[in-house]
Amino acid sequence: MKDRGRIQEEGKGKNMGKTIAVISVALAGVFAAAASWAAVLGNPGNGRLYSGIGVISGWKCEAAGDLTIVFNNDGQHIPLLYGAERTDVRANGQCLENEHDNVGFVTIWNWGNLGDGEHEAVAYDDGVEFGRSTFTVGSTGEEFLQGAERQHLLENFPVLGETTILEWNESTQHFEIRGMLEAGGYDLAYWRQYADDLIEGTYGESEFLYAEEPDVDTCQAGRLTQAAKVRALEAMNQIRALHHLAPVHYSRHYDEQVQAAALIHVANGDTAHFPPPSAKCYTEDGARGSATSNLWGVDGNIDPARHMVLWTSDAVIGLEAVGHRRWLLNPWAAYMSYGQVHGYAAQKVHSFDEEPALVPQITIDYVAFPYETYPFPFLSGDPPWSFSVIEDKRSPWGNQYPYFEKARISVVRAADAASLVITERYTDTEAFGVPNFLSWQVEGWEYDTLYEVEIRNVSMQSGETRSYSYPVFIDRANIEY
Repeated sequence: MKDRGRIQEEGKGKNMGKTIAVISVALAGVFAAAASWAAVLGNPGNGRLYSGIGVISGWKCEAAGDLTIVFNNDGQHIPLLYGAERTDVRANGQCLENEHDNVGFVTIWNWGNLGDGEHEAVAYDDGVEFGRSTFTVGSTGEEFLQGAERQHLLENFPVLGETTILEWNESTQHFEIRGMLEAGGYDLAYWRQYADDLIEGTYGESEFLYAEEPDVDTCQAGRLTQAAKVRALEAMNQIRALHHLAPVHYSRHYDEQVQAAALIHVANGDTAHFPPPSAKCYTEDGARGSATSNLWGVDGNIDPARHMVLWTSDAVIGLEAVGHRRWLLNPWAAYMSYGQVHGYAAQKVHSFDEEPALVPQITIDYVAFPYETYPFPFLSGDPPWSFSVIEDKRSPWGNQYPYFEKARISVVRAADAASLVITERYTDTEAFGVPNFLSWQVEGWEYDTLYEVEIRNVSMQSGETRSYSYPVFIDRANIEY
């Protein structure tokens, strides 16, 4: 007679074996079903955010019947098209028993139909649930926004120093990537503030400008405040940063020259670089300042930063004489001084003999206007676009060469590759900053639009030809936000 305890153990073992066998068979059926009926609801995904027009999508190894999706348990079954190719599914180890990759399902969907907030989706195969998710919808507040246009700059994305241009696409109800720019020295916050400052007008008031008020009747030039000079210097260096140029320093040694020059011009109502000794309020300091400065005259006090923008734009000067811009964007510039008398201004741009000689580090191969992301105030009045070659980085005179005799210019809109019309062009080898210069007028350009500029067949001093290309995006919407 067997020991009772042993019999019980043997019986227990036999029952356990049967139980394991049953479980094994059941699990095998589950695993087989999982392999045959595995499915994923990809979009909308759990915890995701959706907007605009997109897709409902996912995959299912085998479909028993019609695939549908229901939102928020509202009872409406939205049909899903089954049979889209999904080679990625088998590549990830799914649906290996299938002899095909047509396991995807998809349909186009406007997420705005659901309204803002959290929603639930349930996917069905012939009425049997196979996927579920909770997600959030964000929208413009309209089911389908019409008539809206906008481009937007996304700075330092995808990496630091790059800017992504986003453009609203009505057909998809999304902002989409239009192009990429190197951020360079574009300080959006500064140019937004500049636009606001012009409206407010504080920096054009006498209290800000003058430590000693000028008196034209008695030929007293007056003195600018330190804040006014700093305002001019900051604008100058912000402009140079747009072109990847080194900043300049302020020289107080020439304050009297530029202030005396501004006095001569306001007293005589002109901006002559060589005023005659018979001119009203003439002085030798004023004459030297006039000969070595950018000059500009408007009636009434003006923000010093505005003068810098006007000189860079040179919109009223003309295609053949954009000399102010060339001095501001001179890569070899190291100093500046600034004077103003009631709207007439002088900015000394060369002959800083009393200052130590400085040679800025030059890393660029050309100077172009407009260039990369550019603030819209500079393009008011439709100024000429321009380009200068920097082949010799040691001396400006090493670049006095007819680079552009055979050059061809194109300005192409990135959105549709349409070429804009170049109506006029001009070239010289004169000594305004960089002693080579190409300028042209562009017909039909628009703000907030990405262009690609190309200068082809540039004759280099080595005898070879070269082409230069760069993007231009004249930013208005992001400044007037």
